[in-house]
Amino acid sequence: MASIPPAPDPAVAAAFEVSEDIELYIRVDEAEREQPVDCTYRPTKPAAKERGTRFDPFSVEPIRQPQIKELPSTPLLLFQEFIYESQANLWASYTNYGLPANKLPLAIYHVFLDNLFLSSELFTVLRVLKIGATGTCRINSSIFKRLVQLKKDDTNSKLCWIWGQIETVPTPDNKVNQIAWKDNALVLLLSTVYEGTEFTICIRKRPTTTYARARAIKQFFGAEPVKEAPVLSAAADYNDHMGAVDRGDQLRQQEGL
Repeated sequence: MASIPPAPDPAVAAAFEVSEDIELYIRVDEAEREQPVDCTYRPTKPAAKERGTRFDPFSVEPIRQPQIKELPSTPLLLFQEFIYESQANLWASYTNYGLPANKLPLAIYHVFLDNLFLSSELFTVLRVLKIGATGTCRINSSIFKRLVQLKKDDTNSKLCWIWGQIETVPTPDNKVNQIAWKDNALVLLLSTVYEGTEFTICIRKRPTTTYARARAIKQFFGAEPVKEAPVLSAAADYNDHMGAVDRGDQLRQQEGL
């Protein structure tokens, strides 16, 4: 049986993927099945022992500011502002076959991922490809060992954090930010975009959970059933973009769907 060559450094892999030859490196020795009847594998990586010093965020702001111009008087003139007739005729190629269009337009993207396949290595590759990324992660996603221990303490109701408390740890190359944020439970996130200092004011309802780890948020609400709260922007934006996907993954994990 032929030996499997080791996967390259994430940055090298990313540079290789954008060349003419595309090859995927899959590490099956660092993954396990979600369910016995499900062929989906998720990463099971050890906690990282090294950390960085100062996170260097990836900017997803537009390269130039938008320019506001007056609209043409007719729809045809508006169309011709973008593609004029003589140029369209030069581009046109009439065949019975479609052309592949599987590449994203040249732009800066910010993707949101759930914790099923997420790892700091994946975010490093996305950053090399000029794609910002944010998502929740599990303790076996190769995150820093202290954050792993904080999550375990929170699960066992041993973490004495107040609601909204945050700790951030950059990866050794300072390119991926590892964030722990205390909500109902301790939330672990990875991001190449957010520094952990951005907040969004949200209307929150007092949780009804009886878990001991939710003690901090109940103390924050007191007797108020609804309250305005400064929510970590990384978590708020993640919830806005990923809510439905999270519920689908929960069903697959619990029911094997």
